[in-house]
Amino acid sequence: MSILHSLKTGDPGRAKEGDFPVESLYTAGIAGEKFLTALRDRGVLLASRCEACSVTTLLARAFCEKCLSPTDSYPEVKGAGEVKTYTLLRRDLDGNPIDPPEILAFVVFEGVEGGVIHRLDEVAADEVKVGLRVEMVLRKQAEREGSILDLSHFRPVSTASGR
Repeated sequence: MSILHSLKTGDPGRAKEGDFPVESLYTAGIAGEKFLTALRDRGVLLASRCEACSVTTLLARAFCEKCLSPTDSYPEVKGAGEVKTYTLLRRDLDGNPIDPPEILAFVVFEGVEGGVIHRLDEVAADEVKVGLRVEMVLRKQAEREGSILDLSHFRPVSTASGR
């Protein structure tokens, strides 16, 4: 029976009492796996490069969002990022105050479309601004497990490092 038939007849549906086990598996996909593996193993961010329309996009994707061509080039994102926008989280998921507030930032990189939304740390909330140059801070190699959380946070680029 098709969904249209069911809608036309006004079938009230059926119910079954008890537990109904549901299992699902979410995968990162081909490009997502490359991205997470590179982050875990080499501590780098991978973008995807579309040769058809010359666009490089972060996070890595299997297909170009502009022209839908497959991407098979995954260059590393180099250099410091820049805070494009940010928000302060002042309450946790249960509504409890967070003091000091946690900072989430959208970080972009030169020559790359898109970016990464992640924690910004090692900076006071009143010192954060759009345009702040930041660098990645990774979890220790032994603690990485192939998750975006292998990137612990971003922090301001120190003037001493000259980056």
